[in-house]
Amino acid sequence: MEPGEGVSLNEITQATKLNKGTVCNILKTLVHVGYVEKTKAGHYRITRKILALSRPHTHEDAIKSFCEKFARKLAEETSESGVITSLRENNVCILAQAQHQRRVMISISTYKDLSLFHSVSGRVLLSYLDPSELATICDSTGFPGDEWNGIRTMKSFLQATSAIRKDGLSIMENPDDEISAYAAPVFDSSGKICAAIGLSVPIFRLDEGNKERIIQELCSNAQEMSKYIAAQRFRREDFMCLA
Repeated sequence: MEPGEGVSLNEITQATKLNKGTVCNILKTLVHVGYVEKTKAGHYRITRKILALSRPHTHEDAIKSFCEKFARKLAEETSESGVITSLRENNVCILAQAQHQRRVMISISTYKDLSLFHSVSGRVLLSYLDPSELATICDSTGFPGDEWNGIRTMKSFLQATSAIRKDGLSIMENPDDEISAYAAPVFDSSGKICAAIGLSVPIFRLDEGNKERIIQELCSNAQEMSKYIAAQRFRREDFMCLA
């Protein structure tokens, strides 16, 4: 059964040869841990969370290794702090991060808890999802609201994500922390978003020339990552797990 399909309680009971009470208890547990969800029609379907259990550990190791490589590469080329992220269970998951050693640096702790809506990485990852996938996330988390331009409708959400796709980049400035942040999308061989590569820079280190150079390095690394992922035949599902 694929995540998008659903079957009725009676169909499950008939297929398993178990009594309905036993099936109900099992389904209740599976729904509670997030491996199964109940549709509005009253049917049951597996979630992508359970599919992630079957993802080969060798893929996880390979993905972690090459993400660490690109995070270090970006940090070295820009002399700043870099991070590579993906989406898992409606959260921004950090796959790798690296920090260039210099007198004034962005602390790695900056990347400890990245907001789904109020981070450049989260916004890039969301901006390349299908509208139906965005709607599913909003059903679970609600709209971004004050975390992202006061977005409280799907129409305004799609407008915001469209603007990021047009630029191919997400940029945010945090005057309080004096940080400017950037993120670019990374795609699998079929052109689906699978990760984001980003960096943060102290605002005082930015001038027009330096800003342009940093953006070029970021986008170049994003393109290199996409080519590597295609060559290795990794799929979006190897990186992302949408609830």
